Amino acid sequence: MLRVDSVLLRRRPRKSRKTGIRPSPVVYFLWMGKGIATCRARRMRVYLGLGSNVGDRERHLATALDALRGLAGVRLCRVSPCYETEPLGEVGQAAFLNLAAEIETEMAPLELLRAVKGIERRLGRRETRRWGPREVDIDLILCGDAVVETDVLTVPHKAFRKRAFVLAPLADIAPDAVDPVTGRTVAELARSPDAEGRVEKRGVIALTP
Repeated sequence: MLRVDSVLLRRRPRKSRKTGIRPSPVVYFLWMGKGIATCRARRMRVYLGLGSNVGDRERHLATALDALRGLAGVRLCRVSPCYETEPLGEVGQAAFLNLAAEIETEMAPLELLRAVKGIERRLGRRETRRWGPREVDIDLILCGDAVVETDVLTVPHKAFRKRAFVLAPLADIAPDAVDPVTGRTVAELARSPDAEGRVEKRGVIALTP
């Protein structure tokens, strides 16, 4: 398990003084408050939650998935069926379409967060009020066995254990994925009475070849 309590930075390794060769793997420098720890980059399996309740919801989700496929160093592995779900927090808005996606990437969690927020902005999302309508929302749910706690990112997602609209699609593609904080599988969390919200399975998003 990798716990990050402050900031996760990325920097290219320096050349070796003996050989003059720069090591090929990216090295991540983790500022832990008392010093810097390093770890070699590795491909990480990440689970994302995507949702939309504005305009053409299916098109927004399909475009977001295509944009994820276009990110350098990212491979889109699996996508769940869509679920129509009731909005949380603020009533009186349209229902959401939600799905889960599995990707593999060498990006650090904060780097991936910046990338998906860029996709949201390109699709027209603007930061407004919490719980408000949105063209697309992309959340990092699980990043391998990493536990990240910063001012801008918490992984595992701090609310996913109680959200049926996250757990239902995630259980379709990764029932055996483990929450590194609780040790419970996604399937166990999805069956829990703590998972709130009405969800109804719809269909599969059609992606461009």
